[in-house]
Amino acid sequence: MNKVCMKTIFAIIALFAYVRNEVLEGTVVPREVFLTEGVKNPIIYDSDEIYEQNKHLFCTNSEEEDQVEEIMEDARRIFLRFIKDHSGFKFYDQHDKYTSSYFMKYKDGTCIGKSHTKIPSARRYNEIVKTLWDPNGEKKYNPDFVSGKVVRAYNRDLLMIQQRYKNDVLRCDNYYYAFAAKYEISNKTTIILKASGNINDHNKHRNKNRNALIKSANAFEFDIDSDEDIAAGKLNNMVVNLSGYIITKKKKSVLISHIDSVDGNIPVASDWYRLMNKSNRLGVIADLKHYMDEKYSYTPRVGAAGYGF
Repeated sequence: MNKVCMKTIFAIIALFAYVRNEVLEGTVVPREVFLTEGVKNPIIYDSDEIYEQNKHLFCTNSEEEDQVEEIMEDARRIFLRFIKDHSGFKFYDQHDKYTSSYFMKYKDGTCIGKSHTKIPSARRYNEIVKTLWDPNGEKKYNPDFVSGKVVRAYNRDLLMIQQRYKNDVLRCDNYYYAFAAKYEISNKTTIILKASGNINDHNKHRNKNRNALIKSANAFEFDIDSDEDIAAGKLNNMVVNLSGYIITKKKKSVLISHIDSVDGNIPVASDWYRLMNKSNRLGVIADLKHYMDEKYSYTPRVGAAGYGF
């Protein structure tokens, strides 16, 4: 029996177990999400601006693409498991009226965060998906975000990206390379995932490269031509164990569930600072809501100089 068939059978068994359980409290995940768990590639390929802008970075190595697909399939399976888990996560903070965060201590002390938020406007769904999928999208709402870009494109919904963030402790930017995948489950539900692999960026001071959650991410090695400041060791590397969103369009709102586990690789930081930093990362999703609110609630005064569009 081949690997894909086995995955499908196990997914069906898991789905029956899920249906037998009572409805998950607070979960914003539609049932059709779990119906696709065993499908090798449920991505709906449609026109995508990010891909069109980066077609010149297309990877022609089919073996590498297969390896990345395997990593992200494992990432999706683990992501959905954490989304469905309510007993293991403990409440941590209420960031605003619509956004709450939770934490779990996983194997080997790996910290995993979860947040839920609601954006009270269903019309924003497409823009939210586009913003979260764009490697540079955080620039619109996260003051700690520096830049993001596509490094390699495998297909419209599978990329290798680089993202940079401010680091006030080390006084240099943080950065990571990660694979990013988008799964359009329906016209009302999208999953977006990121996970670091064993990517050799030639950073001479790189301390850590291992993904603590996804074993397949450590099984394959990928080589890239990194930026000069990264190769020179001037930036602090982070590892994205797993980071992802389920975005769901409801009748009058958009619901977002977010899982985030990132190793910041800051040895001098205290446990308190690490937890605060992880909480702040989860709370950034509330900043996306505030960005949307401000963008669409602005009404210029009569006679005032408004924005030009």
